[in-house]
Amino acid sequence: MEKNIAVVLTTFNGEKYISEQIDSILRQKNVALEIIAYDDGSSDKSFSILESYKSNHDNIQAYKNEKPTGYAALNFIQALVGLRDKLSPNIKYIALSDQDDLWDDAKLENAIKGLKQNDAELYVSNLIWWEEATGIKSLLKRDFVQKKYDYLFESASAGCTYVFSIALLDLLIGELKNRNFENWGFLSHDWLIYFLARKNNQKVFFDSNPYILYRIHESNVHGGLNGNSISAIRSRLEVLKRGWFSENIKGFTQFIETGSPEMKVYNLFNKGYFGRIAVCLKYNFSLIKSKRKFIKFFSIQLISFKS
Repeated sequence: MEKNIAVVLTTFNGEKYISEQIDSILRQKNVALEIIAYDDGSSDKSFSILESYKSNHDNIQAYKNEKPTGYAALNFIQALVGLRDKLSPNIKYIALSDQDDLWDDAKLENAIKGLKQNDAELYVSNLIWWEEATGIKSLLKRDFVQKKYDYLFESASAGCTYVFSIALLDLLIGELKNRNFENWGFLSHDWLIYFLARKNNQKVFFDSNPYILYRIHESNVHGGLNGNSISAIRSRLEVLKRGWFSENIKGFTQFIETGSPEMKVYNLFNKGYFGRIAVCLKYNFSLIKSKRKFIKFFSIQLISFKS
């Protein structure tokens, strides 16, 4: 069977989990896949594990970044920009994978069905929050109805749920190449991909079914921020205080035109405290997919007087 989907896997010091994740990818049903892995200068056995899999599977490629990006989001972006030359000829879809999750064996099959049946270019889904230390599992809901400007202030879901068309890959490459991301504070590749898809009027399909065990552990960089524990809430507030929105807006503005509706929203938001409040009052529930999350978003703007 000709390969039809490529899984882009990024690694950094993930020797504890990487084999489990690769095995779960290789167990995918009713798809012909290849795995293209990019290690970001691991000091543990991660790259050796990748090379071992490569030597035993003809559908796995493994690369070690000559110059480590130092950041998972940059590793993904760099991988996507240079991906075209590494793809088998008949690849039609791209999936993203973290190094430490576990995939249901029907994940990719259902993602492709979702894209085809909904005539969409980007697929995202809910996922299962899995606290490794306690064994607790719960639904991480992301399939809220899209809003007009949600992509300006939030991502669609975790990037590990993303599957997208080769056409969207080409669009992303055109947008991402020759850009400088090194000074982009809090860069999120999943948010950026969703932003660029929506900005370019690409259809996004949200699947209510979860096909990933999203492992939360002591070395997880961003996953823990999604929780509802006191420590997770404190961590989120600390990130917001350090300029989560302002730093990301600064990065996103390089992709939008002066005078565009998106730029008008961002320009108003950037006018300090009263500008942020004005954005919330003027655009309200069109800013965030979840009404509950918008209320939290608005509340944070109300109590944050930092310009």
